[in-house]
Amino acid sequence: MTIYKAVDGAAKTSGGSEESGLVSRNEAKVLIDLLRAKKEMQLAVAYNRMSPEEFLKALTQAEFWLVRGSVATNRNATVSILQTLSKDPEFSVRYAVSRHPKITEALLDELAGDSDYEVRRGVAQNVRVPERLLNRLARDSEAMVRYEVAKNQNASKATLTWLAEDPEPFVRYAVLTNYNTPQAIQDKLFVDEKDLIDDKDWRMRFAIAENKYTAKWVLNELANDKEMWVRYAVAENSNTDIKTLKTLAKDRDSGIRRAVVGNANVTEDILGILVSDAKPDVRASIATSHRTPLHILAKLSTDRDEMVRYEVAVNSGVNGTILEKLATDRAISVRYGVASNNNATVPTLQKLSSDKDWRVRYAVATNSSTPRYVLEKLAADSEDYVRKAASGKLDLSFVSHLRTNS
Repeated sequence: MTIYKAVDGAAKTSGGSEESGLVSRNEAKVLIDLLRAKKEMQLAVAYNRMSPEEFLKALTQAEFWLVRGSVATNRNATVSILQTLSKDPEFSVRYAVSRHPKITEALLDELAGDSDYEVRRGVAQNVRVPERLLNRLARDSEAMVRYEVAKNQNASKATLTWLAEDPEPFVRYAVLTNYNTPQAIQDKLFVDEKDLIDDKDWRMRFAIAENKYTAKWVLNELANDKEMWVRYAVAENSNTDIKTLKTLAKDRDSGIRRAVVGNANVTEDILGILVSDAKPDVRASIATSHRTPLHILAKLSTDRDEMVRYEVAVNSGVNGTILEKLATDRAISVRYGVASNNNATVPTLQKLSSDKDWRVRYAVATNSSTPRYVLEKLAADSEDYVRKAASGKLDLSFVSHLRTNS
């Protein structure tokens, strides 16, 4: 059954009854409208932490896998939504589910047996994974899964002792770097990193590049590694110095340049170079970062790519002046982002409360900065979701007022 038929059937069954817990006819139309939207708009809703469960649930059926993957990373995704996405045909979506903070032990159990090793690797990376599953995955046929178990701080001494005898040197190196590893085993496994930076196995070089205690000069050497994943690990490492990050900011791989943007040591100078990057995903990563200064966000607010402008619109550090300009953007997703941002000024929210697109008005209704008189206007909106969101905020405001004055 398609989502269109499912939603339409729910509407016919409920007849608009709120007691049934199903969607009304008007809401069914809204959900179908959401699934027919441009992928940029779907991504904006999938990313947004204010999106209600119904929106996220609808987008689990989106055609574009990245939209479904974005739902799987949304912290508001319910267990029911994660269960649906855990069976997604795209392994990247299941991988995102395996790393979700709300994932249940039952789902971790299920995904620990996934046919794709990347999904099992995601389970081994999860901070909530129980020791019994780590012990099971320590015996996985794929070495990269065992490597993630060896790094996991939930791994028991017994599991780490087992992995200390792993046939793969890079897995044993990961055991060495885990602070739960008994001292006697650490002494036995000790190696000098300078003897390993030319190791023929890229996975060993990757393990060294990932280690936050690796010496800066070693990371500088590995920044020129022929293997992309090694250079990527260096770009992500919090111990990588500015000189090395500048080198990696010119890397031919856009994923590595994105990793540079996300590094805590990145400087304004480096961001200033990458703001003109040819790849929109690199520019979007700058627009996402809380470290990006306002003058660079202002430049990106006029970017030719819609998703870059959207990321500026939802950035928690952007100011009201930039948001005011973006409120007139031709793309619905960008206006939606502005309407979702708590930094939007009252005049901007008031303007967007009359936007032609219901999703923008919905975002205004859920924004904590929206004043009461705008909420009262939206409580009479033509769309059910907008009215309910505004009315709900008004009710909460009234209850809060009563408590304050009681």
